[in-house]
Amino acid sequence: MVEEPVRKASLQQEIDRDRSLSSDKAARRLLDIIEDGRAIARYTEGMNGTTFEENALVCDAVERSLQHISEALATLGDQAAVLLPAQPWHKIRAFGRHGTTHGEYDRLVGS
Repeated sequence: MVEEPVRKASLQQEIDRDRSLSSDKAARRLLDIIEDGRAIARYTEGMNGTTFEENALVCDAVERSLQHISEALATLGDQAAVLLPAQPWHKIRAFGRHGTTHGEYDRLVGS
């Protein structure tokens, strides 16, 4: 028979461990978002909307990176707005729901 104080301590340790894992997962998702954002910046360096639209390879790479960001954001849920409140998460979520077309490049990057 397990004494009640020992059981409570054990349960609290499990809860604390789950929280830290959750925190680690959130940090990993944020890193994923940052890495994909940096990749987009590299892919599109020196481009404008026209040159972007004319380069199908870059369009596809950017679209895939945006999908990765959207997926990472979906796993973060409301934590994203708490961790990085200045980001336009609603626009990124909308991309995940609706996708994008090459012609939306200027709107997405704010050009």
